[in-house]
Amino acid sequence: MSILCTGLPLYLSLGGSVLDSKAKDIMSPIGEIRDRDLVLAPEVTLNGVVEYTWTTKNGSILAHLDFSHQGDHNFDIQNHPATVEEGYTIANARVSYISASEKYELVVFGKNIFDEEYRTYVFNLTDFFGSLQQASGRES
Repeated sequence: MSILCTGLPLYLSLGGSVLDSKAKDIMSPIGEIRDRDLVLAPEVTLNGVVEYTWTTKNGSILAHLDFSHQGDHNFDIQNHPATVEEGYTIANARVSYISASEKYELVVFGKNIFDEEYRTYVFNLTDFFGSLQQASGRES
């Protein structure tokens, strides 16, 4: 879904999804059979953008804020507790000045501005070596 305020210097966009996904009758390493949540399939995701533009005789200034939310999700089909990633929200911000001639642009931006800690990858080695191989998400 996207909302655009025509004739105004404001842009809003909001999106989201709800997913109910299961893998049926998966056997665990100890022979237990049960349903599992699918890998990298959060039940809820949200995202949005807000932009505002100020126009002056010397150019324009654009302020931009976006966010992305991922609900709880698993990194392996066994749904081992060590490979569950709790939901998190990432926010980014950007302010830019564009000269009236549009020849020059000056930009200041920040990624993950609230310094959210999250993992982008987990490989479960706990049953064999007692450890996890994992990668952290982008820091601010």
